Amino acid sequence: MVVGWNPECISMNKVLRCCLPVSLALLLLSLAGCGSVSGLTKESANAPMRIADFSKVEVMDFTVSNPKKFEDPKEQAEVLKDAFKRKYDVSGPGILNMAITAVRGYAKAEADRTRREAESLVWNPESLRYEKSDHAADDVFMGQRIRRLQKIALNLRPVLLPALLFAPNRAARIKARKAMRLYAKVLGQAGPGVILKGVFLVFTGFKEQVRLWFRRANGYEDIVYQPPSRRAEYRIS
Repeated sequence: MVVGWNPECISMNKVLRCCLPVSLALLLLSLAGCGSVSGLTKESANAPMRIADFSKVEVMDFTVSNPKKFEDPKEQAEVLKDAFKRKYDVSGPGILNMAITAVRGYAKAEADRTRREAESLVWNPESLRYEKSDHAADDVFMGQRIRRLQKIALNLRPVLLPALLFAPNRAARIKARKAMRLYAKVLGQAGPGVILKGVFLVFTGFKEQVRLWFRRANGYEDIVYQPPSRRAEYRIS
């Protein structure tokens, strides 16, 4: 008998339509003590596979170096956790950075399309570049891509309010306010639906914060969330 574990498959479209506010709230708070790992590097051409063989740990803008290898597992965990915390204290929640990147990407793509239309540039599939043409044509692919970028930015907009209220420090609050102004400039003022979603995220975020306080009161540092999984057993005859 072979025993395997398969992650539970969930439709992304259904999650985006129905569960986005709750998902963003949990993601916002689960990112409270972490960020994005950019890599584990070593000063050599061939990087090894084990973390114990590395002498430098990078988390976004922060680098933790050690003249010796990180051979102690506890030291490895502490160094990496400290790098995550430092990144969060300076850059704020990772999901706020995602929202800023999304709206900037949409604004840049829209500006580039406007510029190409003004310069009569049309995509040439043979040369794989935009070229001047006397025959105007709609850039269907880029139009669809821009609409997709806009949708991503709109989906992330409700997190700006909880990112402001749950900001770890003044710098993160300033960053959240700037993000709100950027969204208003690019996408217009937030409508009632966006505001209600933001308030809902604040409510669920506060509930999660209370749970975190109780968790820490019992001696734990944070709450670890694991995705659901389904066990499948296969009998080989």
